[in-house]
Amino acid sequence: MMQDEGRPKRLMAISAHPDDMEFGCGGTIGKWIREGWEGALVICTDGRAGTPDASMNPDELVRIRETEARAAARVLGIHDVTFLGYPDGELEDTRELREHLVREIRRFRPEVVFTFDPVRRNHNHRDHRNAGQAAFDAMYPYARDVHHFPHLAAQGYEPHIVSEAWAWSDEPDTWIDITDSIDLKAAALREHKSQIRNPEGILERIRSRHEEQGKAPGYQYAEGFRVHKFRWPG
Repeated sequence: MMQDEGRPKRLMAISAHPDDMEFGCGGTIGKWIREGWEGALVICTDGRAGTPDASMNPDELVRIRETEARAAARVLGIHDVTFLGYPDGELEDTRELREHLVREIRRFRPEVVFTFDPVRRNHNHRDHRNAGQAAFDAMYPYARDVHHFPHLAAQGYEPHIVSEAWAWSDEPDTWIDITDSIDLKAAALREHKSQIRNPEGILERIRSRHEEQGKAPGYQYAEGFRVHKFRWPG
């Protein structure tokens, strides 16, 4: 895995909604940051539709969810959080979205990017599918090539090569032992109070899910990913 000599490795998570990262890869990210990685989080939508309460003001919910997302990220050790602000439920795989993601990738310069599996087997939220596909395309080839969004390079966002994409997936080929960090994942999820009405119930389901994922590799708890290693010429 490529990295500049003398600096910590960097990871980035690209999510659609303010709580996706914690559900998808919170245990792994918390574990890696404890081991010395630096982390950043990019959230594509504003989360304004994430409530069954018809009386909730969507603009107020946006403010609540941004506060919750920052608090949850801090639990995992992430202090670099970017909100792109697209409307919840209306995320499209557009040139504009890819440009925004390329800008963030070139700015933070991660070796590894965590995101959704855009081709997962089971039905997925449309925002999740589009965020995952846009993230993969932003990694390759757009973040790498200077003639994609050349105005970004002129603004100081120089091309950057991402080594690996880690997509949380129903059909993983790689598992990370999160036995020592599942409580950290749970603590981060507890910060999303507007979304988790029954914290103990949902956290018990989380533990059950990751216990099941841990059976294949022989871990007590695991998170599973499909890992794509980009093959660069030269």
